[in-house]
Amino acid sequence: MLLSACRAGEVAWETNGQGDFTSRAIPLFASSVGAVSNRAFVDEVVRVFGPNRRQTPEFHGDEVLGGRALLSPANGPTPPPPPDAPDGPDGSSPARGADRRAAAIVSILRATADLLEERGD
Repeated sequence: MLLSACRAGEVAWETNGQGDFTSRAIPLFASSVGAVSNRAFVDEVVRVFGPNRRQTPEFHGDEVLGGRALLSPANGPTPPPPPDAPDGPDGSSPARGADRRAAAIVSILRATADLLEERGD
């Protein structure tokens, strides 16, 4: 599965040294990981770009993977329980776990972007 910043015949644009895809996708991550499908995430990023966009993000891959929860394992369960699902038998909350995973993923992506930015100087 591939989430691309733009179509094959387009350019992935940058504004003020940050990728346009990244600047639109990162704010959506925290609320999207585990809550929406991979395809729905890309569709939302495209919506945020608006109708007069210079690039169009795309989802590439098997539709089964497109229907899986954002960033879930390919062989894992289909979307996780919704945030309002009851706590597990051990008292753990699926929503709290998803929030921690989302925060960790956002931190990793931000750190990666910062490292790439430093290398470009």
